Amino acid sequence: MRVRLIEDANGFVTIKTPGGITREEYEYAIPPQDARNLLRLTPWSVIAMTRYKLPLDGLIWEIDCYEGDNAGLWSAEVEFESEDVAVALPAWLAAEVTEERRFNNVNLAHQPVSTWPDRERILAIVSS
Repeated sequence: MRVRLIEDANGFVTIKTPGGITREEYEYAIPPQDARNLLRLTPWSVIAMTRYKLPLDGLIWEIDCYEGDNAGLWSAEVEFESEDVAVALPAWLAAEVTEERRFNNVNLAHQPVSTWPDRERILAIVSS
């Protein structure tokens, strides 16, 4: 489950089913104050980021610039209709980290980049 507050004015709760790359996702609008209250309850780091949307080759890439405890990390993702869609990764994408669990938001909340050993943190920031 994820709680999201966008520009301090729009709250959302998202429920994702377990799974790998393919899973179901349900998102519902909630009052912004409810989102703020729920975020205050978390014992982990709050994932703070700015999201950019980049249309490219008929797809919409979501590019996230992380802040706070994950500052310096950037990620890019794109969603497909099915897993068998082949896509050429853009030249500006440094590394494919889909299967690297440490980059999942839940793991970044529990173990943010700022807690990683220096060498891993530098590699993550350079290659992500």
